[in-house]
Amino acid sequence: MATNKTKFGETALGKVLAGGVLLFAANYLHGVFSELESGTRESVSVNWIVATLYKLAGHQGTVLIVVIIGVLTLIAGFRQAFSS
Repeated sequence: MATNKTKFGETALGKVLAGGVLLFAANYLHGVFSELESGTRESVSVNWIVATLYKLAGHQGTVLIVVIIGVLTLIAGFRQAFSS
């Protein structure tokens, strides 16, 4: 008997939640980067991917990339949810 199990990330709800988390993360990163650049915060520990993006694209570029990925993930989730 074969069961058809799908992973949570493949469901519409999973994609919508992942997109929301990415948008929240973009907001958090914006706050952290603003504090770093203003001198309010001296240092922060981030993932190496985020650090590389920050080096290459700067504050606004890194946040913009995360926002774009989040919005595209949200759109994919909503399209999957409302498709017949």
